[in-house]
Amino acid sequence: MRLHIGQLKRLLRAWTRYEVDCRRVQEQAEDWLDQFLNEGRSEDLIFHFVLHLSYLNWELVLREDIPFLLGFLTLVECGRATPALWAAYWNRINFGARATRLHGHRYYCFSLLPDESSPGPT
Repeated sequence: MRLHIGQLKRLLRAWTRYEVDCRRVQEQAEDWLDQFLNEGRSEDLIFHFVLHLSYLNWELVLREDIPFLLGFLTLVECGRATPALWAAYWNRINFGARATRLHGHRYYCFSLLPDESSPGPT
């Protein structure tokens, strides 16, 4: 079964509406990631999108990122998405500040952050 962009958009919209939580998004992404690997599609741009979601608790992907994620998927559909656009979005985020804001959240992980931005053990 090939993953369709519409499936990703439905999952993200469900997350926006609080119909699913970050754990469910990550679990679904992990299932899709397995499909990509089984199909040998690791160079596919959507593979990298799903990979990012499959590590959302380490990558500190939040509900507030969904507008960008949905827009990026639309660009993929139009053939206008690029790895540079993806990188530019994530590079502008202050992950130290994001981690501080998430301090104490039971689902997000902080052990991979640099010491100077780490909020400490959770």
